[in-house]
Amino acid sequence: MRRRCYGRTDAGLSPEGRDHADAIASRLEGEKLHAVYSSPQRRAVQTATPIAVSHELRISLVDDLRELDFGEFEGRSYEEIEEAYPRLYEKWMADPTGLRFPGGEDFDQMRRRVTACIDRLIEIHADATIALVSHGGVNRIALAEALSVPKRNLFRISQDYGH
Repeated sequence: MRRRCYGRTDAGLSPEGRDHADAIASRLEGEKLHAVYSSPQRRAVQTATPIAVSHELRISLVDDLRELDFGEFEGRSYEEIEEAYPRLYEKWMADPTGLRFPGGEDFDQMRRRVTACIDRLIEIHADATIALVSHGGVNRIALAEALSVPKRNLFRISQDYGH
């Protein structure tokens, strides 16, 4: 089975995901962090916690760092979506950033909220190093904006997922 749409679904990390979070925290131990920001979703907070603890920082939860709201697609596998919404699924696969998910968000809404949030954090921490713990879609948007990658090429940015 292929992936499921986990946007607003508040899933926690698996034991493997917690191991990954600990490994990330260990990797960042030598970095001087001034703040740790996280999506409020449990999987992001669980990833941010060991980073914050190792730097003796508090996690600041930021709603605008949440993942895309997949609406009616939320929690469904790609196969289930393809069967229930064949035309929408085809459109989504042809243009991943061009679809407004039924009852959810579209890419441009997400991009606006994420870039505005990151711009605010850059302004607040102009001369500091911060950690942002979020989700694949948010991370891709941040990287695409920083690198001037057009949205049509967004999914060329490789993004491994936590578990």
